[in-house]
Amino acid sequence: MEDALIQRIKNVRLANNLNMSQFAKRINSEQKTVNNYLNGKRKLSLEFVESVISTFELDANWLLFGTENHIQYNAQENPPPNKDSIDYKVKWIELLEENIELYRRVTEFQDAEKILENTKGGAVAIARAAKVG
Repeated sequence: MEDALIQRIKNVRLANNLNMSQFAKRINSEQKTVNNYLNGKRKLSLEFVESVISTFELDANWLLFGTENHIQYNAQENPPPNKDSIDYKVKWIELLEENIELYRRVTEFQDAEKILENTKGGAVAIARAAKVG
């Protein structure tokens, strides 16, 4: 699953016609760090993902899961939220944290499934990954 997330981040970089150095600068990161993330040498951090989402104004669901937000706004009946309001920013951060936690759990579960396939004690790993909370 992380491979798909990394690929979407690479697609964001390419869609914005940025080389690795330019991309790193835009998201306030070091080029070496970005290279390590995008080459799978380092696990993606919450701060890195948040920076990509906010810098390029991406839908968090799309970046994390490859899904799109299909909410359609009618300008008179249902205006878009004021993205500069504190309430909007707080809610956005809360939702992003929830999505990242869900992504982490799914990744842990997938890792546990791989362990199960390769070892006899994998059922214990799956049971731990499936725990809520």
